[in-house]
Amino acid sequence: MPMDEQAEAAGAALERALAALETGDVDSAVGEAEQALPVPGLTSAAVHLLGLVAARLDEPRRMLDLFRHAHELDPACREHADALAIAHARLGRLTDSLFYGKLAVALTPHPLVRGLLPAWFGTFEQSFAGIREPRYREHADLLAGLGNLDQALEMYRRAAESLENDPEPWRFYIDRLLEAGRPLDALSALKSLDAVGGADPGDRARVAEALARAGRREEAAAIHEEIIESGRLDAAALSRMIRTTATALGAPADALAGWERSYAELFPPAADADQPSAAVDTGALKIGFVTGRFTDHGGFDFLWPLLTAYGFPRMLVYVYATNPVDDPIARRIQGAVSSWVDAWEIDDLTLNTIIRNDGVHILIDLDAHGPAARPQLFLRRPAPVQVRLAASAESAAAAGFDAVIGDAWLHPPEADGAAESETDAAPVLRVEGGLFRLPLIEPPADLADPFDRPVLSVSVTLAGLDQAVVAALAEACRAHPDLKLCFSADRLGGIAAVQELARLFAGTPVEGRYAVIEPGLAAAPDGLARGGALVELEPCWTKALAAALTRRVPVFAVCEARPEARAAASLLGGVGLTDHVFDEPAAAVAEAAAAAAPGAAGEAARAAFGPRLEAASGRRSIEDWGAAVGNVFAGLYRRFGQAGASPS
Repeated sequence: MPMDEQAEAAGAALERALAALETGDVDSAVGEAEQALPVPGLTSAAVHLLGLVAARLDEPRRMLDLFRHAHELDPACREHADALAIAHARLGRLTDSLFYGKLAVALTPHPLVRGLLPAWFGTFEQSFAGIREPRYREHADLLAGLGNLDQALEMYRRAAESLENDPEPWRFYIDRLLEAGRPLDALSALKSLDAVGGADPGDRARVAEALARAGRREEAAAIHEEIIESGRLDAAALSRMIRTTATALGAPADALAGWERSYAELFPPAADADQPSAAVDTGALKIGFVTGRFTDHGGFDFLWPLLTAYGFPRMLVYVYATNPVDDPIARRIQGAVSSWVDAWEIDDLTLNTIIRNDGVHILIDLDAHGPAARPQLFLRRPAPVQVRLAASAESAAAAGFDAVIGDAWLHPPEADGAAESETDAAPVLRVEGGLFRLPLIEPPADLADPFDRPVLSVSVTLAGLDQAVVAALAEACRAHPDLKLCFSADRLGGIAAVQELARLFAGTPVEGRYAVIEPGLAAAPDGLARGGALVELEPCWTKALAAALTRRVPVFAVCEARPEARAAASLLGGVGLTDHVFDEPAAAVAEAAAAAAPGAAGEAARAAFGPRLEAASGRRSIEDWGAAVGNVFAGLYRRFGQAGASPS
């Protein structure tokens, strides 16, 4: 095609692209604009139009990058500078908007294409007059409060992109990604953080955490060594490193206790003349929880029902919430407890004073060094008795806690006395019948139909798909030729993590015999519950576990080394299903595959599971559960409280 004909055809394509954008048809607009990209004289206009597409899609970073590129290609074009002025105004950037607005006045319009600043995009005058910071973060918090975490993450990303040179929104977004179990997305966002100056020890610790969660443990450990050797270690970075070491690097209990001891020695709180609350010696026992996990995605699906459905006699429950998410679960707990303090913006010293003034007898740490944890607060000892829930007894002792609350499955009695001396581990107080239980198993009416073929649902993270697990899944597929596996993209870590499955299963019997539930944190657990059986591998995803048990789908789990990761074992043990808990992934996968597979054995296993679950859970009502927990609380204060100060 002669050049003039090519240019004419490309110009017509750009006109069609502009018309498509008027109606919001971005797919057609992209296709038409791409036709003009290689045509001399129209390349910058085509790039500019792709910037308009990004504006239509509300993608702030892509919009700016494309308009900048168009301006670099043709610095004399007025529309490119005007677009940058408008884009910066839409993102609340006064100085940048004014700069490009003034520059545009001295430039000339594009000689070949008209309409590069469509009416829907606005003018510089309109945008500059109404300049204000975008409300992405506000919208994201609202979406998170409504339980729509997927869309909330998108808004947090846009908030970070809109504040181009500020690292804090990127850090917030990365932390939300890690909490949602999307380490590969977090690694990508960390590159953007690095570009805007994120280079403190906490940022390097974020990189290590993301790498460890993605299964790249050696790289994560190397970064930890680098941070320590740099001499720039701070309290926040060390706390994150402890979390990563505990949850993803598989350090033994004594090593973790050493980390905890180092934290207390290196970063003691400033001297405080106040003494711990005397906690009045009469009246109700006051129990305080410090946590950021009383939310819909906090992982305490089998603990918070106790607070909302059971009123402890002569006990008052105080919650100090350290996570800003205000979702339906948080609101239910707020209405059930004696006091709820939104503590995410309250510093440790002030929160310490609040707890003391409340006169709390027993303060319970649910998070240790988790995302919203407050380890510095507990070093101040605002309450006379401080305990951790479902935690390592060795780490709790090293951090100065009086005791650990657990049960026979979180802390097997045979492990007692394993420490070298009595001071090496905190005493364990066990809740009779189990700390984590499923008190109500009424099935929802709107559950999706089960899969129409034999399917084993596999709840596992990308880091959990090690050689042993891959081999176990391959053996299950070899033993049951009609069986198919089902994974969750959210559980694995997002779309980027799904791409790793093909590499992991290449050349094994699993290849071509698995499906993946698309991302959607609200629907994914129910998707896994549609299988014939569920195998819950490291670490426990309580949402999927609850969905499967509600449907009476047989659940099989691995008893992890860390007490914090044994929620599945505690839950199944509490309802008398200890034969569904295994020490090794291979055994759990084999039993789950047999239950999900076609044939008489699988059908019998599935038919028997529902009645077993109902009978076991029916023997332990929530009242019995509450009484058992209450007895532990009362025993705690009698054992560790101040002499003569035990509430009646």
